[in-house]
Amino acid sequence: MGREVYPEERRGFQDRFGYAPLVVQISSGSYATPHKTFALMAFVHKDNPLAKLTLSQLDAIFGCDRRRGAPAAIRSWDQLGLTGEWSGRPIHVYGYNFDTGMARFFRLTVLEDSFKWNPELKDFDNGRDAHGEIINAGVYVLDALAKDRYGIAFANVLYTNPSVKTLALAAEPGGPYVEPTRENVWRRAYPITRYTNVVLNREPGKAVTPRVKEFVRYLLSKEGMAAVVDEGSYLPLTRELIRRESQKLE
Repeated sequence: MGREVYPEERRGFQDRFGYAPLVVQISSGSYATPHKTFALMAFVHKDNPLAKLTLSQLDAIFGCDRRRGAPAAIRSWDQLGLTGEWSGRPIHVYGYNFDTGMARFFRLTVLEDSFKWNPELKDFDNGRDAHGEIINAGVYVLDALAKDRYGIAFANVLYTNPSVKTLALAAEPGGPYVEPTRENVWRRAYPITRYTNVVLNREPGKAVTPRVKEFVRYLLSKEGMAAVVDEGSYLPLTRELIRRESQKLE
C-alpha cells in the first residue's frame, strides 16, 4: 500500500479473518514528490511571528475533541502568546478536503482519529487545469493562506509560495521542535511523516510463509533500500526502522 492502513481497513480485515493483519513498513513516504504520500507541514503567513507549535496545540487549533490534552480549544492568536495586532484576532484555518488522503492522515496523526474538525476550517479539493491535469489542493490551500495574515494551514512544501512559511513542530509539549526538512522527514524526527507498507495475512502463532518472508526481507535489505533511493519517489527507512520492521517477520 502506498499509504498508511486506515482504521476501517484494519477492522474489515479483523472482521473477516478474526485477527489483525501484519503491517510492515517498507519505506517512508516522500518529502515533496507529487502523488507519493508526502509529509504534511503546518504553514502560517510570512508576517506571522509564530515559529513553532506542538501537536497538542495544532490539535486544539484544527480540531474540537482535544485528544492530545490541550486544556481549551485554540481559536485566537493571543492563545499562542502573540501580542500587539495579533491579540484577539481569530485564527483562520485552511486544509485539504476531509475525504482526501492528506486530511485523513492529518486527522489520524494530529487529531488522534477525531472526526470533529474546527467548524471554521475552509477545505479545498483537487482541481484541474485547462489541459485536464490535476492541480493538487495544496496549491489552493496555500494560495488562500497567502492572502490571509491571520491564517494557518496544512499542506506540503511542494506547493509553497513566497507569502507563507513553515512551522517547526514538536510531538511532545516540551519539545524538541523539529523543522520540516528532508533529512528530518527521512529520520522520522518530523512528526507528520507518512510511510508505505506491505500488509500480510499471518495467523497468530504461525510463521510468515518462507517465500513471502524472503521477499519482504529483500524489500528491507540494503538492496531494497537502494532501489527506493534509485527510484526517487519515496524515502528509504533508517537502520533503526529497518531493524524494527524486520523483527515483525520473526
